Amino acid sequence: MKYFFWIFFGIPIAIFAQQVPKMEIEIGSDNDYKVTTAQTDRYYTYGVDIALRWKPTSPHYLSKYFPNKQNSMSEIQFHMEAYTPEYLQDGSVDPNEERPYAGWSYFRYVHSMAFQKSYLKIGMDLGILGPASMAGKVQNWFHRQISNDVELQGWDEQIPNQIGINLRAAYALSFWKTKYLESFGNVETVLGNIYIYSKPQIQFRFGKMQALPYSIGSNNQLMGNGKDWEAFLETGFGAKISAYNATLQGKIMDGRQLFTYQELNNVIYNFYMRIALRYRYTGIRITYHVATGELHSTETHRFAAFSLAQQF
Repeated sequence: MKYFFWIFFGIPIAIFAQQVPKMEIEIGSDNDYKVTTAQTDRYYTYGVDIALRWKPTSPHYLSKYFPNKQNSMSEIQFHMEAYTPEYLQDGSVDPNEERPYAGWSYFRYVHSMAFQKSYLKIGMDLGILGPASMAGKVQNWFHRQISNDVELQGWDEQIPNQIGINLRAAYALSFWKTKYLESFGNVETVLGNIYIYSKPQIQFRFGKMQALPYSIGSNNQLMGNGKDWEAFLETGFGAKISAYNATLQGKIMDGRQLFTYQELNNVIYNFYMRIALRYRYTGIRITYHVATGELHSTETHRFAAFSLAQQF
């Protein structure tokens, strides 16, 4: 363990002691096991991710379309996500649950641009939905080798393999800000053969924070002033207006889709609370999420997310 901390913290500190950081690495994990009353995995059950961000050394091709931007960065991410119904104590599927098993592993490229009171993120996802994602194998390996939990029996009947491509954009704008309080809005839109949705939110934060376009709350800290520190509470609520979800419905052009629009909940309400901390070049975010069910028959879902970022 001491070698991990030396690699993740010691070496970057030695490097950027001599220069302003130009890159950042972030690792994160989402899980619902410890935040549900029954302590079970269900719906969006886990996610693991790693991101590498960097400041461009030459003008990005998007720059000519946004001449008023003040700063920018690019990043590439890898995500693995697993979706399951609730299961019984022996690992078998609860017969009262309808949500199918689905694994989604993908790479995401994002280019972010900071403006005076806002930021814009434009990106694309490319990956695999289905058994080839390895999400089911990773979950059962973790249950078997780490958590000593039951292995889930339904992964053999998960959503079948398909290549996934999503185009995405997110825009956030600060409405008003005082020294320790800010109100802002954010809308994320995704269009592809895995997801089609729009997700508007209203958000608030309180504490010591950088401007919204440069804050760790937005994962934009690499564009900010690394010498400033942040410590704040953030909360937000909104709705995800979903037109298509391949982890529920399968292939978008398949006439044998698993659920009809009458069974799907196309408006999913969501709420989150977050603690965000950053000192110089190291940042931590801990977030608690609540969302209504993706199907009319499923219950409200809760999960927690943790991420650790280090610049170098």
